[in-house]
Amino acid sequence: PAGATIAVVYSRTDATRADWDKLTNPTIPPPAPKKTVSGPMNLLGAEATKYVFPDGTGSINLAAGYRTQAPSAATPVFIKGPEGQTVVINNTFVVSTPDSQAVQQVARNREMMKRLGGNLPPPSDNMFVAPFSDPQQALKDLNPQLSRLSQSQGGPALHLDRIISYEDVDSPIPGGKAGFISVASTRELNGVTTNYRAAQTLQMSMPGPGTWVLVVTGFNGPEASFDEDAPVMAAMLNSLVTNDEVMQQRLQLMNRQTMQQIHDRGEAAAAALKASYELF
Repeated sequence: PAGATIAVVYSRTDATRADWDKLTNPTIPPPAPKKTVSGPMNLLGAEATKYVFPDGTGSINLAAGYRTQAPSAATPVFIKGPEGQTVVINNTFVVSTPDSQAVQQVARNREMMKRLGGNLPPPSDNMFVAPFSDPQQALKDLNPQLSRLSQSQGGPALHLDRIISYEDVDSPIPGGKAGFISVASTRELNGVTTNYRAAQTLQMSMPGPGTWVLVVTGFNGPEASFDEDAPVMAAMLNSLVTNDEVMQQRLQLMNRQTMQQIHDRGEAAAAALKASYELF
């Protein structure tokens, strides 16, 4: 509706004036029937609703049957579909490299407990460990760890079957890496296996030594209906509208809260160390 129609007319330099007149003044044909434009709202259907994030950071349109309780567009957003579909925006994972101090300290602690004859606890499900490689390899490295975390929370086992397609994309963060990936996977829960497909953008960045961040945005769903569901889920992603001013304020507040939590944990650790020393 807000577009334009452009006509380009050209001919040979030796064309006659009569030929040129035919080109520039053609007989106008009767108008063709108007076609319905398949815009985002058309894809979402007449029963689509607008979800406004409670903190005022923006809004997103939801197709019928899709629900979310996301408090903010500044934090990871999860949208659940009626048949196991999921739309994810900025799902963030903090990953330690194998040579990081945190991973080495865990290894030293486990070795000390082993020497003392104590029972070794299982590896932490909340600590992801993988080298800073590329999006494809990162997905392969992290999938078994994500599967363990899912199962520890009563969810299904996650199996990455194959990468259907992959394309590098420009990273918005200097020194980062990003790619658009399509994968096939299976989920197994209570002996029932379901085939899934996913289309996701993976963004990797390394803010400091020993730690990197993976941000995932995309959608997934059962393979049986994925081709039908994908355009609807993509339309929901594309309907996201953010209030940049409120987003900035929200992110600044979250940053201050995070720094305060780090400070408080540091003081608590120092107090515990002092008490342990005095007791000794």
